[in-house]
Amino acid sequence: MHGRAAHWSADWASVSLGTLRLQLLAGKQHPLLGGAASQPGQSFTSTQVLAHDFVSPARSLFCGKQRGKHSDGWRDDQFPRRIAYWIDDLQLLLAMVRSGKALAYLPDFALDDADLVRLEVTDCGFQCMEEVHLVWNTRNAAQWQRAVVRALTGEN
Repeated sequence: MHGRAAHWSADWASVSLGTLRLQLLAGKQHPLLGGAASQPGQSFTSTQVLAHDFVSPARSLFCGKQRGKHSDGWRDDQFPRRIAYWIDDLQLLLAMVRSGKALAYLPDFALDDADLVRLEVTDCGFQCMEEVHLVWNTRNAAQWQRAVVRALTGEN
């Protein structure tokens, strides 16, 4: 787990829960889609995408760390975007994207929402992945927490 040495306690343990792949998403009502939202895997250039407003959290949705425009993993150093809305609540952020007012770079699980569409940026060569871990205190964990860890790790 990257970066854990900075504030890591000897009493903590980590269980990997998996990896999330981030995607550029739009609501079906977004002007970029031009009424063609029913077609899967739509492709656009970075110039087309960056002409539109984005919504982003100011804090990481995963760890809560304040990272400003880097909180969602989008490479603003290579593809600077116009973040018109800052929303740290995931449900409100998804509602903003659904409304068609902004694009967002979000985890792939957001595609379970039928009102969101993945956009492929043809000239963008980066992909952000987030490792998700359950971090727990081995010394002070309650029995139910230990049971969850055992279930996740397959230990009896």
